[in-house]
Amino acid sequence: MKRKNNNMMKYVSIIIVLGLLINYTNAFSQTSKDFETADIKTYQQYQDKNWDLLIETGNQAIHQGIDFYYLRYRLGVAYYQKQNYIKALNHFEKAESFYAEDPILSEYIYYSRYFLNRKAEADQVAKSYPQMVKSKLPGKDNFISTINLESGYLFPNKETNNLLGQNGFYAEEEQFSKQQYYHGGISLNPASGIKLYLGGSHLSINKIKRAQFSFDQLTIQENLQNYTINQNEFYSSVSFQSKAIKITPAFHFIKVNYDLPLYELNDTEDDYLLSSQPISLSQYVSSLSLSGNFSSFTYDIYASYSNLNYANQAQFGLNLYYFPLGNLNFYTKTGVKLFHEWFETTDPLVNNSYNRVIFNQLIGFKVSKGFWCETSLTYGDLQNTNEGNAFVVYNLVDNIKLKADINLIFTLSKNLGFSIRYQVQQRDNPYMVYSDDTNVESYDILKYTYFTNNIIGGLTWKM
Repeated sequence: MKRKNNNMMKYVSIIIVLGLLINYTNAFSQTSKDFETADIKTYQQYQDKNWDLLIETGNQAIHQGIDFYYLRYRLGVAYYQKQNYIKALNHFEKAESFYAEDPILSEYIYYSRYFLNRKAEADQVAKSYPQMVKSKLPGKDNFISTINLESGYLFPNKETNNLLGQNGFYAEEEQFSKQQYYHGGISLNPASGIKLYLGGSHLSINKIKRAQFSFDQLTIQENLQNYTINQNEFYSSVSFQSKAIKITPAFHFIKVNYDLPLYELNDTEDDYLLSSQPISLSQYVSSLSLSGNFSSFTYDIYASYSNLNYANQAQFGLNLYYFPLGNLNFYTKTGVKLFHEWFETTDPLVNNSYNRVIFNQLIGFKVSKGFWCETSLTYGDLQNTNEGNAFVVYNLVDNIKLKADINLIFTLSKNLGFSIRYQVQQRDNPYMVYSDDTNVESYDILKYTYFTNNIIGGLTWKM
Protein backbone atom coordinates (compact mmCIF):
# COMPACT_ATOMS: atom_id res chain seq x y z
CA MET A 1 0.00 0.00 0.00
CA LYS A 2 2.85 2.36 0.86
CA ARG A 3 4.59 1.48 -2.43
CA LYS A 4 1.44 2.42 -4.38
CA ASN A 5 1.23 5.75 -2.54
CA ASN A 6 4.86 6.50 -3.27
CA ASN A 7 4.37 5.77 -6.95
CA MET A 8 1.29 7.95 -7.00
CA MET A 9 3.25 10.87 -5.47
CA LYS A 10 5.97 10.43 -8.10
CA TYR A 11 3.42 10.58 -10.90
CA VAL A 12 1.83 13.74 -9.42
CA SER A 13 5.22 15.41 -9.06
CA ILE A 14 6.13 14.58 -12.64
CA ILE A 15 2.82 16.00 -13.89
CA ILE A 16 3.33 19.23 -11.90
CA VAL A 17 6.89 19.66 -13.21
CA LEU A 18 5.76 19.00 -16.78
CA GLY A 19 2.96 21.54 -16.34
CA LEU A 20 5.34 24.16 -15.07
CA LEU A 21 7.74 23.50 -17.93
CA ILE A 22 4.94 23.83 -20.47
CA ASN A 23 3.72 27.10 -18.88
CA TYR A 24 7.27 28.45 -18.75
CA THR A 25 7.85 27.45 -22.37
CA ASN A 26 4.61 29.13 -23.43
CA ALA A 27 5.43 32.26 -21.41
CA PHE A 28 8.95 32.34 -22.81
CA SER A 29 7.58 31.83 -26.30
CA GLN A 30 5.05 34.63 -25.76
CA THR A 31 7.72 36.94 -24.30
CA SER A 32 10.02 36.21 -27.22
CA LYS A 33 7.17 36.93 -29.58
CA ASP A 34 6.35 40.22 -27.80
CA PHE A 35 10.03 41.12 -27.81
CA GLU A 36 10.28 40.42 -31.53
CA THR A 37 7.08 42.37 -32.26
CA ALA A 38 8.30 45.41 -30.28
CA ASP A 39 11.66 45.25 -32.03
CA ILE A 40 10.13 45.07 -35.52
CA LYS A 41 7.52 47.77 -34.88
CA THR A 42 9.86 50.30 -33.27
CA TYR A 43 12.52 49.69 -35.93
CA GLN A 44 10.05 50.40 -38.72
CA GLN A 45 8.72 53.47 -36.92
CA TYR A 46 12.31 54.62 -36.39
CA GLN A 47 13.02 54.19 -40.10
CA ASP A 48 9.81 56.07 -40.99
CA LYS A 49 10.63 58.82 -38.46
CA ASN A 50 7.17 58.37 -36.99
CA TRP A 51 8.25 59.65 -33.60
CA ASP A 52 4.82 59.92 -31.97
CA LEU A 53 3.88 56.33 -32.81
CA LEU A 54 7.33 55.09 -31.82
CA ILE A 55 6.95 56.75 -28.39
CA GLU A 56 3.54 55.13 -27.95
CA THR A 57 4.73 51.67 -29.01
CA GLY A 58 7.97 51.85 -27.04
CA ASN A 59 6.32 52.94 -23.81
CA GLN A 60 3.73 50.18 -24.12
CA ALA A 61 6.52 47.62 -24.53
CA ILE A 62 8.33 48.89 -21.43
CA HIS A 63 5.07 48.79 -19.50
CA GLN A 64 4.78 45.11 -20.47
CA GLY A 65 8.26 44.42 -19.07
CA ILE A 66 10.09 44.41 -22.41
CA ASP A 67 13.39 46.25 -22.29
CA PHE A 68 16.48 46.15 -24.50
CA TYR A 69 19.16 48.42 -25.91
CA TYR A 70 17.63 49.32 -29.26
CA LEU A 71 14.21 49.97 -27.72
CA ARG A 72 15.69 52.55 -25.35
CA TYR A 73 17.91 53.99 -28.06
CA ARG A 74 15.00 54.47 -30.48
CA LEU A 75 12.81 55.98 -27.75
CA GLY A 76 15.62 58.37 -26.87
CA VAL A 77 15.97 59.47 -30.49
CA ALA A 78 12.20 59.93 -30.78
CA TYR A 79 12.06 62.19 -27.70
CA TYR A 80 15.21 63.99 -28.87
CA GLN A 81 13.58 64.77 -32.22
CA LYS A 82 10.52 66.03 -30.32
CA GLN A 83 12.94 68.28 -28.33
CA ASN A 84 12.03 66.63 -25.04
CA TYR A 85 15.65 66.38 -23.97
CA ILE A 86 14.92 65.30 -20.41
CA LYS A 87 13.03 62.15 -21.43
CA ALA A 88 15.51 61.56 -24.25
CA LEU A 89 18.37 61.64 -21.73
CA ASN A 90 16.57 59.17 -19.45
CA HIS A 91 16.23 56.62 -22.27
CA PHE A 92 19.74 57.20 -23.61
CA GLU A 93 21.26 56.60 -20.18
CA LYS A 94 19.18 53.43 -19.81
CA ALA A 95 20.44 52.29 -23.22
CA GLU A 96 23.97 53.04 -22.05
CA SER A 97 23.47 50.63 -19.14
CA PHE A 98 22.90 47.86 -21.73
CA TYR A 99 25.77 48.85 -24.01
CA ALA A 100 28.08 51.80 -23.42
CA GLU A 101 30.39 51.51 -26.43
CA ASP A 102 28.18 53.22 -29.04
CA PRO A 103 29.80 56.58 -29.98
CA ILE A 104 26.57 57.94 -31.48
CA LEU A 105 24.76 57.21 -28.22
CA SER A 106 27.47 59.13 -26.34
CA GLU A 107 26.91 62.14 -28.59
CA TYR A 108 23.17 62.03 -27.95
CA ILE A 109 23.77 61.89 -24.18
CA TYR A 110 26.07 64.92 -24.41
CA TYR A 111 23.76 67.05 -26.54
CA SER A 112 20.68 66.21 -24.49
CA ARG A 113 22.40 67.94 -21.59
CA TYR A 114 23.83 70.67 -23.80
CA PHE A 115 20.40 71.78 -25.07
CA LEU A 116 19.15 71.91 -21.47
CA ASN A 117 21.83 74.54 -20.78
CA ARG A 118 23.82 72.02 -18.72
CA LYS A 119 27.07 72.20 -20.68
CA ALA A 120 29.34 72.06 -17.62
CA GLU A 121 27.66 68.82 -16.55
CA ALA A 122 27.85 67.48 -20.12
CA ASP A 123 31.58 68.24 -20.27
CA GLN A 124 32.16 66.27 -17.07
CA VAL A 125 30.28 63.28 -18.49
CA ALA A 126 32.26 63.52 -21.76
CA LYS A 127 35.61 63.28 -19.97
CA SER A 128 35.36 59.48 -20.12
CA TYR A 129 34.45 59.42 -23.84
CA PRO A 130 36.93 58.16 -26.46
CA GLN A 131 38.87 60.84 -28.29
CA MET A 132 36.99 60.14 -31.54
CA VAL A 133 33.77 61.15 -29.78
CA LYS A 134 35.26 64.16 -27.99
CA SER A 135 36.53 65.57 -31.29
CA LYS A 136 32.94 65.93 -32.55
CA LEU A 137 31.69 67.80 -29.47
CA PRO A 138 31.82 71.59 -28.89
CA GLY A 139 35.33 72.74 -28.15
CA LYS A 140 36.76 73.18 -24.70
CA ASP A 141 35.73 76.40 -22.97
CA ASN A 142 38.19 79.28 -23.18
CA PHE A 143 39.90 80.44 -20.02
CA ILE A 144 37.72 83.56 -20.22
CA SER A 145 34.19 82.26 -20.68
CA THR A 146 31.96 85.36 -20.58
CA ILE A 147 32.14 89.09 -19.88
CA ASN A 148 29.05 90.73 -18.38
CA LEU A 149 28.10 94.41 -18.27
CA GLU A 150 24.96 95.62 -16.54
CA SER A 151 23.44 98.97 -15.69
CA GLY A 152 20.20 100.07 -14.11
CA TYR A 153 18.19 103.08 -13.06
CA LEU A 154 15.57 103.13 -10.30
CA PHE A 155 13.15 105.97 -9.59
CA PRO A 156 10.23 106.23 -7.15
CA ASN A 157 6.59 106.82 -7.85
CA LYS A 158 5.35 108.62 -4.75
CA GLU A 159 3.99 111.90 -3.47
CA THR A 160 5.31 114.06 -0.65
CA ASN A 161 3.26 113.32 2.48
CA ASN A 162 2.39 115.38 5.53
CA LEU A 163 4.48 113.61 8.17
CA LEU A 164 3.04 115.43 11.21
CA GLY A 165 -0.50 114.10 10.96
CA GLN A 166 -3.01 115.46 13.49
CA ASN A 167 -0.92 115.58 16.67
CA GLY A 168 2.74 115.72 15.67
CA PHE A 169 4.90 118.78 16.18
CA TYR A 170 8.13 117.37 14.68
CA ALA A 171 8.84 114.56 12.19
CA GLU A 172 11.77 113.17 10.22
CA GLU A 173 12.19 110.78 7.30
CA GLU A 174 14.77 109.67 4.78
CA GLN A 175 13.08 109.90 1.42
CA PHE A 176 14.20 107.90 -1.59
CA SER A 177 15.00 109.96 -4.70
CA LYS A 178 16.72 107.83 -7.35
CA GLN A 179 19.27 105.07 -7.76
CA GLN A 180 21.88 104.26 -10.40
CA TYR A 181 23.58 100.88 -10.70
CA TYR A 182 26.60 99.60 -12.64
CA HIS A 183 28.08 96.11 -12.71
CA GLY A 184 30.87 94.40 -14.59
CA GLY A 185 31.88 90.78 -14.27
CA ILE A 186 34.00 88.08 -15.85
CA SER A 187 33.54 84.31 -15.83
CA LEU A 188 36.70 82.16 -15.94
CA ASN A 189 37.40 78.45 -16.46
CA PRO A 190 40.63 77.78 -14.53
CA ALA A 191 40.24 73.97 -14.68
CA SER A 192 37.88 71.28 -15.89
CA GLY A 193 34.64 71.36 -13.92
CA ILE A 194 35.56 74.62 -12.16
CA LYS A 195 34.06 78.00 -13.04
CA LEU A 196 35.05 81.23 -11.31
CA TYR A 197 33.05 84.46 -11.45
CA LEU A 198 34.48 87.82 -10.37
CA GLY A 199 32.43 90.99 -10.45
CA GLY A 200 32.32 94.53 -9.15
CA SER A 201 29.40 96.93 -8.74
CA HIS A 202 28.79 100.56 -7.90
CA LEU A 203 25.50 101.78 -6.50
CA SER A 204 24.71 105.47 -6.21
CA ILE A 205 21.57 106.20 -4.15
CA ASN A 206 20.23 109.74 -3.93
CA LYS A 207 18.12 110.38 -0.84
CA ILE A 208 16.53 113.36 0.89
CA LYS A 209 16.60 113.94 4.63
CA ARG A 210 13.28 115.64 5.29
CA ALA A 211 12.10 117.31 8.50
CA GLN A 212 8.82 119.04 9.36
CA PHE A 213 8.00 121.22 12.39
CA SER A 214 4.81 122.91 13.61
CA PHE A 215 3.27 123.86 16.95
CA ASP A 216 -0.14 124.94 15.72
CA GLN A 217 -0.64 122.53 12.80
CA LEU A 218 -1.32 125.58 10.64
CA THR A 219 2.16 126.70 9.68
CA ILE A 220 4.48 123.83 8.78
CA GLN A 221 8.17 124.52 8.42
CA GLU A 222 10.12 122.07 6.29
CA ASN A 223 13.79 121.45 5.65
CA LEU A 224 15.13 119.24 2.86
CA GLN A 225 18.72 118.07 2.62
CA ASN A 226 19.98 115.98 -0.30
CA TYR A 227 22.69 113.41 0.25
CA THR A 228 24.14 110.48 -1.68
CA ILE A 229 24.94 106.96 -0.54
CA ASN A 230 27.86 105.46 -2.43
CA GLN A 231 28.03 101.70 -2.30
CA ASN A 232 30.91 99.74 -3.83
CA GLU A 233 30.66 95.97 -4.04
CA PHE A 234 32.82 92.97 -4.89
CA TYR A 235 31.32 89.58 -5.68
CA SER A 236 32.98 86.24 -6.29
CA SER A 237 31.76 82.67 -6.69
CA VAL A 238 33.38 79.42 -7.71
CA SER A 239 31.40 76.39 -8.87
CA PHE A 240 32.60 72.79 -8.77
CA GLN A 241 30.70 70.66 -11.26
CA SER A 242 30.54 66.86 -11.12
CA LYS A 243 28.48 64.49 -13.27
CA ALA A 244 25.51 64.81 -10.91
CA ILE A 245 25.74 67.92 -8.72
CA LYS A 246 27.25 71.38 -8.59
CA ILE A 247 28.55 73.05 -5.43
CA THR A 248 29.00 76.84 -5.46
CA PRO A 249 30.38 78.91 -2.57
CA ALA A 250 30.09 82.70 -2.97
CA PHE A 251 31.17 85.85 -1.17
CA HIS A 252 29.79 89.39 -1.48
CA PHE A 253 31.58 92.35 0.13
CA ILE A 254 29.85 95.74 0.39
CA LYS A 255 31.38 99.06 1.38
CA VAL A 256 28.93 101.88 2.16
CA ASN A 257 29.91 105.54 2.59
CA TYR A 258 27.80 108.67 3.03
CA ASP A 259 27.33 111.78 5.16
CA LEU A 260 24.01 111.59 6.99
CA PRO A 261 22.35 114.99 7.63
CA LEU A 262 21.22 115.51 11.24
CA TYR A 263 18.59 117.96 12.46
CA GLU A 264 17.78 119.49 15.82
CA LEU A 265 15.73 122.48 16.93
CA ASN A 266 17.49 125.54 18.31
CA ASP A 267 16.92 126.83 21.82
CA THR A 268 13.97 128.97 20.79
CA GLU A 269 12.42 126.02 18.91
CA ASP A 270 11.79 128.08 15.80
CA ASP A 271 14.55 126.94 13.45
CA TYR A 272 16.75 123.98 12.53
CA LEU A 273 20.36 123.47 13.39
CA LEU A 274 22.02 121.21 10.84
CA SER A 275 25.06 118.98 11.11
CA SER A 276 26.17 115.76 9.46
CA GLN A 277 27.48 112.41 10.57
CA PRO A 278 29.90 110.45 8.35
CA ILE A 279 28.78 106.82 7.97
CA SER A 280 31.09 104.06 6.79
CA LEU A 281 29.96 100.44 6.85
CA SER A 282 31.73 97.28 5.79
CA GLN A 283 29.18 94.54 5.17
CA TYR A 284 29.38 91.04 3.75
CA VAL A 285 27.40 87.96 2.76
CA SER A 286 28.82 84.45 2.45
CA SER A 287 26.73 81.81 0.72
CA LEU A 288 26.80 78.17 -0.35
CA SER A 289 24.51 76.44 -2.84
CA LEU A 290 24.11 72.87 -4.06
CA SER A 291 22.40 72.15 -7.40
CA GLY A 292 21.27 68.95 -9.06
CA ASN A 293 18.65 67.34 -11.31
CA PHE A 294 16.00 64.66 -11.00
CA SER A 295 13.26 63.69 -13.45
CA SER A 296 11.91 66.93 -14.97
CA PHE A 297 13.21 69.07 -12.09
CA THR A 298 16.34 71.01 -11.20
CA TYR A 299 16.92 72.15 -7.63
CA ASP A 300 19.08 74.65 -5.75
CA ILE A 301 19.55 74.26 -2.00
CA TYR A 302 21.39 77.16 -0.39
CA ALA A 303 22.35 78.76 2.89
CA SER A 304 23.97 82.08 3.72
CA TYR A 305 25.33 84.08 6.64
CA SER A 306 25.59 87.88 6.55
CA ASN A 307 26.40 90.93 8.62
CA LEU A 308 24.30 93.84 7.36
CA ASN A 309 23.22 97.10 9.00
CA TYR A 310 24.62 96.29 12.47
CA ALA A 311 22.85 92.91 12.63
CA ASN A 312 23.52 89.28 11.75
CA GLN A 313 21.42 87.21 9.36
CA ALA A 314 21.09 83.53 8.44
CA GLN A 315 19.12 82.39 5.42
CA PHE A 316 18.12 78.95 4.14
CA GLY A 317 16.24 78.27 0.94
CA LEU A 318 15.19 76.00 -1.89
CA ASN A 319 14.53 76.78 -5.56
CA LEU A 320 12.75 74.12 -7.61
CA TYR A 321 12.77 74.45 -11.40
CA TYR A 322 10.27 72.45 -13.45
CA PHE A 323 10.58 71.73 -17.20
CA PRO A 324 7.26 70.12 -18.20
CA LEU A 325 8.18 69.97 -21.92
CA GLY A 326 11.65 68.58 -21.25
CA ASN A 327 13.33 71.66 -22.77
CA LEU A 328 13.74 75.42 -22.27
CA ASN A 329 10.60 76.37 -24.20
CA PHE A 330 8.62 76.58 -20.95
CA TYR A 331 9.76 76.36 -17.33
CA THR A 332 8.83 77.48 -13.84
CA LYS A 333 10.76 78.21 -10.66
CA THR A 334 9.23 78.03 -7.19
CA GLY A 335 11.36 79.35 -4.36
CA VAL A 336 11.03 79.63 -0.60
CA LYS A 337 13.55 80.91 1.93
CA LEU A 338 13.59 81.06 5.69
CA PHE A 339 15.22 84.15 7.15
CA HIS A 340 16.50 84.72 10.69
CA GLU A 341 18.02 87.99 11.95
CA TRP A 342 19.46 88.90 15.32
CA PHE A 343 21.47 91.68 16.94
CA GLU A 344 23.01 92.46 20.31
CA THR A 345 21.17 94.67 22.80
CA THR A 346 21.35 95.39 26.52
CA ASP A 347 17.66 96.33 26.73
CA PRO A 348 15.66 93.27 27.90
CA LEU A 349 12.44 94.82 26.58
CA VAL A 350 13.72 94.96 23.00
CA ASN A 351 13.07 92.00 20.74
CA ASN A 352 16.47 91.29 19.20
CA SER A 353 15.48 88.35 16.96
CA TYR A 354 13.25 88.18 13.90
CA ASN A 355 12.08 85.37 11.62
CA ARG A 356 10.23 85.52 8.33
CA VAL A 357 9.49 83.58 5.16
CA ILE A 358 9.85 84.83 1.56
CA PHE A 359 8.21 83.21 -1.48
CA ASN A 360 9.08 83.53 -5.16
CA GLN A 361 7.38 82.25 -8.31
CA LEU A 362 8.84 82.55 -11.80
CA ILE A 363 7.47 81.52 -15.19
CA GLY A 364 9.70 81.52 -18.27
CA PHE A 365 8.97 80.69 -21.88
CA LYS A 366 10.53 80.90 -25.32
CA VAL A 367 8.86 83.54 -27.48
CA SER A 368 10.79 82.87 -30.68
CA LYS A 369 14.22 81.77 -31.78
CA GLY A 370 16.75 83.49 -29.56
CA PHE A 371 14.11 85.30 -27.47
CA TRP A 372 12.84 84.33 -24.01
CA CYS A 373 10.56 86.07 -21.53
CA GLU A 374 10.49 85.57 -17.75
CA THR A 375 7.97 86.94 -15.28
CA SER A 376 8.33 86.59 -11.53
CA LEU A 377 6.72 87.69 -8.28
CA THR A 378 8.42 87.79 -4.87
CA TYR A 379 6.40 88.21 -1.69
CA GLY A 380 7.84 88.91 1.74
CA ASP A 381 9.98 91.43 3.63
CA LEU A 382 13.29 91.49 1.72
CA GLN A 383 15.24 93.80 4.03
CA ASN A 384 18.73 92.36 4.67
CA THR A 385 18.02 89.23 2.61
CA ASN A 386 19.89 88.10 -0.50
CA GLU A 387 19.17 86.06 -3.63
CA GLY A 388 21.00 84.48 -6.55
CA ASN A 389 23.59 82.86 -4.25
CA ALA A 390 24.27 86.28 -2.62
CA PHE A 391 24.63 88.09 -5.97
CA VAL A 392 21.77 90.49 -5.07
CA VAL A 393 21.71 91.91 -1.53
CA TYR A 394 18.84 93.98 -0.13
CA ASN A 395 20.69 96.04 2.45
CA LEU A 396 18.79 99.32 2.09
CA VAL A 397 16.75 100.74 4.96
CA ASP A 398 13.47 100.79 3.02
CA ASN A 399 11.60 97.50 3.39
CA ILE A 400 10.71 95.85 0.07
CA LYS A 401 7.53 93.88 0.70
CA LEU A 402 6.68 92.86 -2.86
CA LYS A 403 8.45 92.91 -6.21
CA ALA A 404 7.35 91.94 -9.70
CA ASP A 405 9.71 91.45 -12.66
CA ILE A 406 9.49 91.10 -16.42
CA ASN A 407 12.79 90.00 -17.94
CA LEU A 408 13.38 89.83 -21.70
CA ILE A 409 16.38 87.76 -22.82
CA PHE A 410 17.78 87.93 -26.37
CA THR A 411 20.47 85.84 -28.05
CA LEU A 412 21.66 88.28 -30.69
CA SER A 413 24.45 86.10 -32.09
CA LYS A 414 26.65 83.15 -31.19
CA ASN A 415 28.69 85.39 -28.93
CA LEU A 416 26.40 88.23 -27.86
CA GLY A 417 23.41 88.18 -25.52
CA PHE A 418 21.24 91.04 -24.29
CA SER A 419 18.65 91.32 -21.52
CA ILE A 420 16.38 94.05 -20.25
CA ARG A 421 14.40 93.85 -17.02
CA TYR A 422 11.57 95.99 -15.72
CA GLN A 423 10.88 95.68 -12.00
CA VAL A 424 8.24 97.21 -9.72
CA GLN A 425 8.87 97.21 -5.98
CA GLN A 426 6.41 97.94 -3.18
CA ARG A 427 8.31 99.53 -0.30
CA ASP A 428 7.52 100.65 3.22
CA ASN A 429 9.28 103.82 4.34
CA PRO A 430 9.56 104.37 8.14
CA TYR A 431 9.55 107.84 9.69
CA MET A 432 9.63 109.35 13.22
CA VAL A 433 6.90 111.57 14.67
CA TYR A 434 7.19 113.50 17.96
CA SER A 435 3.80 114.36 19.48
CA ASP A 436 4.76 115.55 22.99
CA ASP A 437 6.86 118.72 22.92
CA THR A 438 7.59 118.33 26.66
CA ASN A 439 9.26 114.95 26.20
CA VAL A 440 11.71 114.76 23.28
CA GLU A 441 12.51 111.17 24.20
CA SER A 442 9.02 110.04 23.23
CA TYR A 443 8.29 109.40 19.56
CA ASP A 444 6.45 106.98 17.28
CA ILE A 445 7.80 105.05 14.31
CA LEU A 446 5.23 105.09 11.52
CA LYS A 447 5.48 104.10 7.87
CA TYR A 448 3.83 104.58 4.51
CA THR A 449 3.87 102.54 1.30
CA TYR A 450 5.22 103.67 -2.05
CA PHE A 451 6.40 102.07 -5.30
CA THR A 452 9.62 102.20 -7.29
CA ASN A 453 10.26 101.42 -10.95
CA ASN A 454 13.54 99.81 -11.95
CA ILE A 455 14.97 99.22 -15.41
CA ILE A 456 18.13 97.12 -15.80
CA GLY A 457 19.86 96.31 -19.08
CA GLY A 458 22.71 93.88 -19.55
CA LEU A 459 25.12 92.62 -22.22
CA THR A 460 26.90 89.26 -22.16
CA TRP A 461 29.81 88.50 -24.48
CA LYS A 462 30.67 84.83 -24.81
CA MET A 463 34.26 84.13 -25.79
